[in-house]
Amino acid sequence: MVDYPTEECAVGRIAPHRRNASEEAFALQFLARQLARTANGLGLLARFLHGGFLEMLLELHFTKDTLALQLLLQGTKRLIDVVITNGYLHVVFTTFPS
Repeated sequence: MVDYPTEECAVGRIAPHRRNASEEAFALQFLARQLARTANGLGLLARFLHGGFLEMLLELHFTKDTLALQLLLQGTKRLIDVVITNGYLHVVFTTFPS
C-alpha cells in the first residue's frame, strides 16, 4: 500500500495529497500509442496467414441436400434452424502423400 503525504482540509479531515491528474494522463498517452501501433502492425500478418484458411473452412459448412431439409421444416414456425451433416466437417488433414 502506498503512503501518500497528507494535509488537513478546511473541514478538519485529513485527505491524501493529490498529484496533478494531467501528468498521469500524459505519461500513459505514450504507452497507449505504442500498443495501438503494435496491434495495427500485426493485422497484415494475420491477414496473410489465416485469410485463405478461414475462407476454406467456411465453405465446408454448406451441405449438398439442404433443400430437402428446408422443405421438411417449412411448415414449422422457423424458430430454430437445423443443419444435419454426415461427417465432422472441422477435421483438417495435415498429412501429405509422399
